[in-house]
Amino acid sequence: MNLKEIKLKKLFIPLYWFLFNKPIPNFFKKGFEFDFKEIKRSWTIVKWELVRRMAPRVSAIIGVALMITINPIYAGVKYWISNLFTFVEGWIDAMAGLLNSHVSRNVGLKVKVPQKDNEYIFIKSAIGTILTIIFIYFCSKYLLWFLPESIYNEVLNPLIYIFALFEYLTKLRYYMWLSISRSYKIELNGKAQLFYALPTAFLTPLLLWLFLHKLNLGIEYIFLTSAIVGIVQWLLTEIYFRKNLNNPTINNLPNNTN
Repeated sequence: MNLKEIKLKKLFIPLYWFLFNKPIPNFFKKGFEFDFKEIKRSWTIVKWELVRRMAPRVSAIIGVALMITINPIYAGVKYWISNLFTFVEGWIDAMAGLLNSHVSRNVGLKVKVPQKDNEYIFIKSAIGTILTIIFIYFCSKYLLWFLPESIYNEVLNPLIYIFALFEYLTKLRYYMWLSISRSYKIELNGKAQLFYALPTAFLTPLLLWLFLHKLNLGIEYIFLTSAIVGIVQWLLTEIYFRKNLNNPTINNLPNNTN
């Protein structure tokens, strides 16, 4: 064994020893320590998170296929609108991330009502969402003139923006409630995730098929579908949390679980 191999062996033996023998409790708490109890506890959230994140992918595949089958212009308009509304989705991502951290922090500090600031942050985010949608509409009107006329006219359809307003406001409300179940009311997390995933995966393709294929309605009904699904998700979550939020907490995570 050469000198280099000896040095490497001396370097890695203490690391293995620390990883598996854990001489100092929680020494690698935010690092590499194998704590199967913590892994199992985190998995209770992650498994439902995976289900929720997969649902939009499934509905998108079916939805785009229906749009192309009925009218390829629908897919083009949906593409442009989706890209424009990424600015609106920024409000949702920002609010969700902030509330996840904020509620988790309050749980760590043992605040009596960890979600006490959620309503305030939701209202501020809702105002920003409304103003952003209005701003996008006027920017589209004056800056997207280079698009083909068939796509440009549909991008400026006011109904699309009205339906989008319902969709994004209900999403904000949904994520406001979801943040409570990630680090505080863990027992509510599974159903909260399913309230998002199931309508997205099943109701979205069903409504698109009904509106576009069966009834042969216009492109604005694609966005009406998103609004209806958002309202269903919000109502289920709102009712569920209002009914169960004050029940004794069965399980919560002591650390941040964003």
